[in-house]
Amino acid sequence: LAKIAVANQEISEFSGIDENYLKELAKLSVDISSIVSLPNILAKKGIILVYEKTLPRMKLDGVVFTLDSGHPVVGIRFRFPRLDNFWFTLMHELAHINLHKDILDDPIFDDLEINNKEVAEKKANRLAKYSFVEKDIWRNCAGKYDRSDETVIEFSKKIGIHPAIVAGMLQKELGKFDRFRKIVDEVDVRRELFGDD
Repeated sequence: LAKIAVANQEISEFSGIDENYLKELAKLSVDISSIVSLPNILAKKGIILVYEKTLPRMKLDGVVFTLDSGHPVVGIRFRFPRLDNFWFTLMHELAHINLHKDILDDPIFDDLEINNKEVAEKKANRLAKYSFVEKDIWRNCAGKYDRSDETVIEFSKKIGIHPAIVAGMLQKELGKFDRFRKIVDEVDVRRELFGDD
């Protein structure tokens, strides 16, 4: 699919992405419908974004690699239908492009459920996380202390990202995946993209 897009000249030349671009992109999370337009948005930067439905028992969230043409390709599998999972996976793969473009001739396959100890994965996780919210602001996130849905929603509005992302980050950091379920389960990304029930 990525090679077809390049052959059809639907993709601009790739000239790099910086941390500011990742932060700008993260702000699009507020509008749920932006997931439909993201492939076109990234194509203008020379990045090919491919969405594929997940396969049963396939433990893969995303993949990133570079074509011979020099275009980075990001593939997203929808193993989990949560909005926070989608956005973190996307930002993680884009972080690899920012940080590790020179080693992407070989694909990086990511299962974001495992605690990968490789330095490249830790760096991509860190950049993805802080693309959503600055480190010093996250350190003082009120949701770490007042764990109500309202607090999460208010903090999300303040920093300009979707509440599901903040809720998902808090779940992971606190190790409390039963918290904020209403927020993280509100949007089903598979249904938004593929119309699945």
